[in-house]
Amino acid sequence: MLSGLKLILTPSRQEILLIPFDSLSDAIGAVPEILKAGILPVGIEFMEKDIIEMMEDYIGAETPFHGHNALLLIFVEADNEDEIFNMAGKIGDICLERGAADIFLPKGDAAKRNLLDIREKFYSVIGHYGMLDIADVVVPRSKIAEFVEKAKEIAAERGITLVAYGHAGDGNVHLHPLGQRSDASEATVRELFTAIYRAGIALGGTISGEHGLGYSKKDYFSAAEDAGKIDLMKRIKLAFDPNNILNPGKIFDITPKCEGKLPH
Repeated sequence: MLSGLKLILTPSRQEILLIPFDSLSDAIGAVPEILKAGILPVGIEFMEKDIIEMMEDYIGAETPFHGHNALLLIFVEADNEDEIFNMAGKIGDICLERGAADIFLPKGDAAKRNLLDIREKFYSVIGHYGMLDIADVVVPRSKIAEFVEKAKEIAAERGITLVAYGHAGDGNVHLHPLGQRSDASEATVRELFTAIYRAGIALGGTISGEHGLGYSKKDYFSAAEDAGKIDLMKRIKLAFDPNNILNPGKIFDITPKCEGKLPH
C-alpha cells in the first residue's frame, strides 16, 4: 500500500521572466543562487546574442534586450498572483545582484506568447540558415558557460560556426554547427562532435541528455567514453543478454556467447 502519495493541482498562475546579462558566465552564475533561495522555476533557458540575431532576421522584428550577450528565460508557476509576483521579485533581485541589466515581465497573454514563440522557433530558424547536425551535451550547471566557450573554440578551429542554447537548470546544452551538407562536411562534423563530446566529458558531463544514445551516437560513444567503462558495460550486457537478442548493435557491436544460438 502506498503512503504519502497526493495529487497536486495545476497552479493557476504562470509567468515568464526574460533577463539580460553582459555575458553567459554572469547569466549561468545566477542560476544556482536562484535554486539556493528555495525557488524552483518550471524551466530556466539560456540563449546568446547570435541566436537572437538570427531570430530577428528570420522574423523581421526586434526581440526584447536583443543587444545583450546572454539571456535567461525563466518560467515560474504559483497558486495565486501574490505568490507568483513574490517569486518573480526574488528572482529579479538575485539576477540583478549577479549583474543582470534589467528584468522583463511581459504583461498579458500576447506578450507571453511572443516570448514563447522566440524560444520555440529556434530549431526552425537554425534549419533555415543551414544546420549540419545537432548535439545535446549535458554538463554540470556551473560549467555551462565554460563548455559553450570551449565548444565554440573547437568549432572555430575547424572553420565552423556553432550556435548553442539550452536548459540552464539541468545543464543540457543544444549545439548546432551551421553550414551546407556535403561529403566533406560529414567527416568534419563527426570529428568536431567527437572533440566537443570529449570536452563535455572532461568537465564532468555526458554526451547526451534529452536525445539519448543509440545508432546516431554509437560511434561517438566509443570515441568519447573511457574504454574500460565501455568494456564493463559490454560485459554487463552479455551477463543479462548472452545471446545479444535485445537491441543488438544499438550501442555495442558484441559477439553473443552462444554465437547467435537461442537457449532451449
